[in-house]
Amino acid sequence: MSHNRNLFRKTDNGEDLNDKVLGRPVYGIYTYQDEGIVKDESQIPYHYSQTGVRMPLYFVNPNYPLRVGGRKIKDQNMDGRIDNSDLYYAGSTLPTAYGGVNAHLDWKGFNVDLLFSYVLGRKVMNMVQNSAFTFNKSVNPLMAYFKASDYWSKDNPNATKPALEFADPGYLGHFDGNVDSNIENISFLRLKQLVLGYTLPAAWFKSKFVKSVNVYLSGENLFMLSNYTGLDPEVIDPYTGKDDGSQYPLNRKLTFGINVKF
Repeated sequence: MSHNRNLFRKTDNGEDLNDKVLGRPVYGIYTYQDEGIVKDESQIPYHYSQTGVRMPLYFVNPNYPLRVGGRKIKDQNMDGRIDNSDLYYAGSTLPTAYGGVNAHLDWKGFNVDLLFSYVLGRKVMNMVQNSAFTFNKSVNPLMAYFKASDYWSKDNPNATKPALEFADPGYLGHFDGNVDSNIENISFLRLKQLVLGYTLPAAWFKSKFVKSVNVYLSGENLFMLSNYTGLDPEVIDPYTGKDDGSQYPLNRKLTFGINVKF
């Protein structure tokens, strides 16, 4: 079992380095803070522009104002606009512990080899499930099961997801999955490799050139136990902790082979 921690301590000029912040772990989740679905007008923050115009909270530019049925994102710098400057540090991507377990067994010519890997207490973001609804003139695959009752409407004010009218790339944090409510604390156990073999009796071979023959069947990534709601937590970017669906799950492999020693 291993436990790893790191800290970004200093730079030459004493300033942060891009997404590396002094006093924090090197790898972390930076995302938007979800403050829930806006159910009525009183929950929409307003501010005054430099010209004295009263404006609602908006995303990137005034063409994307927050309205009832939208997701309220915390305005971290209080400038009345949600953009990349409102991303906040939501925790380290490093797990509490990780490691592996292996075993080898021989019995009357049979051999079994097992290799398990595990991760305990890792923070990740499942950003995949809502990405199909980003209406940018392209079609993305559905990666989860959806019901109409999940989405806000006047007849469904207690929905957990924004109204579909906000499924636009301009509305950050709505249907791109980049909000802290999608963070999961996950663990998993995976059978990385299983090998079943049998060494044929030496009496079967009269040739003095053949010392032994082992027939085996090997399997990789045969099963995984996990509380993660996505596909495969092992392939999630270890630097950002975000599962955006760009990484293909690990393949399950079966191999039959024969080892001959001369």
